[in-house]
Amino acid sequence: MASAGTPARARPTTVTLASALLYTLGALQLISVAITAMSIGPTEDAIRDLLGDDPAADTSVTAANISIFVGVAFGVLFGLGYIVLGALIGRGSNVARIITWVVTGLSVCCGSFGLLGLAAGGLLGGDTEITDGVTQADLQERIQSELPSWSQPVSITLAVLSLLGAIAVIILLVLRPSNEFFRKRQEPTWEPPVPGSQFPPPSA
Repeated sequence: MASAGTPARARPTTVTLASALLYTLGALQLISVAITAMSIGPTEDAIRDLLGDDPAADTSVTAANISIFVGVAFGVLFGLGYIVLGALIGRGSNVARIITWVVTGLSVCCGSFGLLGLAAGGLLGGDTEITDGVTQADLQERIQSELPSWSQPVSITLAVLSLLGAIAVIILLVLRPSNEFFRKRQEPTWEPPVPGSQFPPPSA
């Protein structure tokens, strides 16, 4: 908040857009989390149906659940973090801007690898055998058949939008209007009058 007598800094459009995008990224992240959480039941059913009474079924179910829970936890953390950062960015917090660069940078890296994984369609490691006659590719295909048909296209769309949004936030916060907005203002300091001079000084 500006001190008394100091005019408030006008927030540039670049910062307003960055703040709005951070709110949007938070919403997209939470929607993605909800879709991921919906996959818990279908994933377990697919594993049980495919592996039956095989001892590998319990191991696969546990590994899948841990992976989903970790993904949900990180998704919620990032989603809420984006929303908080959006509010702080709008208020002109330079610390929040630095944290935003770090978080969005990580999001770009993770999002890029995630999209590559989705595009690969489980080809990496697809021949890995879980048990006799059942490979990782078979399991992935069965899980996909248990999930709603819209889940994968929506997940890919959310991932693409989040990646583009994170890149846009990074660019917006590095532009000159944003730099000037976040630059710390030099507050006027009081200087004592020189001995023997008149105060206030006589007008010309």
